[in-house]
Amino acid sequence: MDKDEKIGSRIDDSLNSNESKTQFLSILDERISSNRKLMSRLFTMLIITGFAFPLLIEAKISEISFGPLKIIDKQIIIGLIPTIFSFTYYKYISVWLDLVEQKNTFKNLTSKLFNIEIDSFLNQRLKQFSVLDSLMKYHQQDKMDKIGCLSYILWIPAALILIFFPFSFEFYMTKHLYYSLDQKNLIDWSLVILPIALFLFTILTIVQAFRKESEEK
Repeated sequence: MDKDEKIGSRIDDSLNSNESKTQFLSILDERISSNRKLMSRLFTMLIITGFAFPLLIEAKISEISFGPLKIIDKQIIIGLIPTIFSFTYYKYISVWLDLVEQKNTFKNLTSKLFNIEIDSFLNQRLKQFSVLDSLMKYHQQDKMDKIGCLSYILWIPAALILIFFPFSFEFYMTKHLYYSLDQKNLIDWSLVILPIALFLFTILTIVQAFRKESEEK
């Protein structure tokens, strides 16, 4: 039994009527929209903190505001950004993994509700728009031609950069923080240890998600 079959079986066991399927679909659609908005906000935070750190080091900016809170001590900001960036990326990955599960449930639920194939044209039209889904759809081809080969040549490095760049940037920030702090007290050590811990939690989360995915295939 593959993943789609397992999801379909759970839908049949828990949602016995079209009315219950419709209600669940409506709530699920709202949750998907909420997660997409949350991911956009988290991505914006990653971009802001990513640009702020090197600018602070080079003294291009001297303060950062978070709503009514304004931090003017540059050393405090430099110390906090690696932890903020690492936590934001950890949450971004967690929400993304949850969104993947929600989208899989959504397509299986609409397939059951309207009695159409999971990957049919009609079922695909019910999906919410996603830039990533759109890119994957138009770059996946059953028959590899010259354009398809070129797409994969460009797509694979881009995907690897998107996955590994945040980890590389986390390492860069933590390394800079390690050598710039005196590390004579618990707070200084915490500012170095927290990003590393979040970094490891993020990796473990991704590994566990891929492990679960491979077991369900």
